[in-house]
Amino acid sequence: MRPRPAFLIALAAVFAVAFSTVSGASAEPEASNIEQAKGAYITPDGYVHPLAEHKGETLLLVYWAKWCGPCLNEIPTLNAMHDKYAKRGLKILALNIDESTPRAVRSEAYRHRMKYPVGLAGQALLAEMAIHSIPRTFLFAKDGTLLHDYTGAPREDMLAEDVENALKGRP
Repeated sequence: MRPRPAFLIALAAVFAVAFSTVSGASAEPEASNIEQAKGAYITPDGYVHPLAEHKGETLLLVYWAKWCGPCLNEIPTLNAMHDKYAKRGLKILALNIDESTPRAVRSEAYRHRMKYPVGLAGQALLAEMAIHSIPRTFLFAKDGTLLHDYTGAPREDMLAEDVENALKGRP
């Protein structure tokens, strides 16, 4: 059975939106230090938290959506990293971009067995961090400095090396 042209055009449009940067928009986040971040996210319990409150933590900030295959494929890696590095000071925070309520984010996190904290990304934070495609991951040092900005799912070995260096205070 041959795919219909309309289906192929719709599929191409979805990929174009999901995996490309919006034309004319900067792909660089406005905040090169977490203290500069003015945006916020909502926890599954409905509390609003500014991203800047994570200064003092080695933070792996991950943007994801339930329809994003690469995002879902990296959950086992992030779970393993959480298990390995949480006691050493790594905080993983996964912010969902497609759910409409914090309760829906909690449900998706439970469904995908995410072991690390999740939240719902606020629109201002999405704009500030220049989230135009996902997955998008940022690694912040304890002093709040943005160390790494990964567009797409980073390789597990590279991410582990970068996290190790960040926890040891090396860029």
